[in-house]
Amino acid sequence: MPYSSTDEVTIEKSPAYFITESVPQRIHTMNASTKLIVIVRDPVTRLISDYAQLAANKAKKDRQMASFEDLILLNGRKINTSYKAVRIGIYAIYYSRWTQVFPKSQVHVVDGDRLVYDPYPEVQKVEQFLGLSHRISRENFSYNSTKGFFCVRLNGTSDKCLNESKGRRHPQIDPQVIQILRRFYATHNRLFYRLVGKDFGWPEF
Repeated sequence: MPYSSTDEVTIEKSPAYFITESVPQRIHTMNASTKLIVIVRDPVTRLISDYAQLAANKAKKDRQMASFEDLILLNGRKINTSYKAVRIGIYAIYYSRWTQVFPKSQVHVVDGDRLVYDPYPEVQKVEQFLGLSHRISRENFSYNSTKGFFCVRLNGTSDKCLNESKGRRHPQIDPQVIQILRRFYATHNRLFYRLVGKDFGWPEF
């Protein structure tokens, strides 16, 4: 981590931190006052997005990926929980692990779905959580209809958007498969809501 003065906030990010078992204690050992920000979204949408990204990466190497259904279902009906991408969406497991090490007051959970469709309120909450003065306004966001999400407007003129790997089109998934996934995640989601103290309203059927 770079040197930070007393009036600076240093941030590091990695999707692997949240799910890696050894990380909470290692970070706590480094700095027990570290504040943690977790961005979550509807686990079914997250799972499909994960698949779309992996498929796109393989396609660049002229390699094919198994179908979504073949990866996440066993015998066409049962969820394949040995598939890592499925387990990642069981947020309660990982959140519990982190809050056994850090107090909940040091963990802020961002509604990733709302961050896509209405980012300003979520960014305001992050500023407040980090103890920062509110420097970002609605005018700092502009909707990019091509990408289908908001970009950040810098200096009032130019927009900075996420790279081409974001906003990728998702594959069409059989609605019955979506329903199976929603039922699978429903119980896990409700537990996560209770742990966080917030209902994210993810569909259950």
